[in-house]
Amino acid sequence: MLQEAKYPAAVFNIKSAVRWMRANADKYGIDPDKIAISGCSAGGQLALLVGLTNGVEAKEGNQGDLGFSSSIQAIVDLDGVVDFMAPLSLNLNRKADSPDVQWLGGTFYEKPEIWKDASPIFWANEKSCPILFVNSGFPRFHAGQDELIGMMKDWKIYTEVHKFDIQLHTFWLFNPWIDPTVNYINDFLIKVFNK
Repeated sequence: MLQEAKYPAAVFNIKSAVRWMRANADKYGIDPDKIAISGCSAGGQLALLVGLTNGVEAKEGNQGDLGFSSSIQAIVDLDGVVDFMAPLSLNLNRKADSPDVQWLGGTFYEKPEIWKDASPIFWANEKSCPILFVNSGFPRFHAGQDELIGMMKDWKIYTEVHKFDIQLHTFWLFNPWIDPTVNYINDFLIKVFNK
């Protein structure tokens, strides 16, 4: 199956949606200064990438309400990849029909610069926003996370981590992990938005 919207199309699309939210904030009662993004698995990787590329012109795209900011003020990542380049995350023997290989337009050997560009950790900086990580027991989904948290601590940017020590990547869909996951997200957003 050939994917029709290769990287970075999804990033452009999400940022366009955020700009639409700001353009319509009054209509829908949205506080444009308190926009969080969340995602699970591949969506978590995208949430991190969108949030950590605040203000990066090359990641904005040209869709939608360009007069509005696409900046994010908080990120929630549920088992989404932090760093495609980290040894636990990087599988050098991926097949051509693997979803990540198709999305990134080639294997790591063919497109190493794209694999790095799509790794959220490389976009973090001293102006990044707070991040909540909720992890499964699969290390590959949070490879590079400790390094990112260390960077954020140096910049005095709040991060929070919760881990369910289970071998279930989609934990957020099942009991008994649904309620704690929702509570972690709720508490995190209250903490960062009600300072």
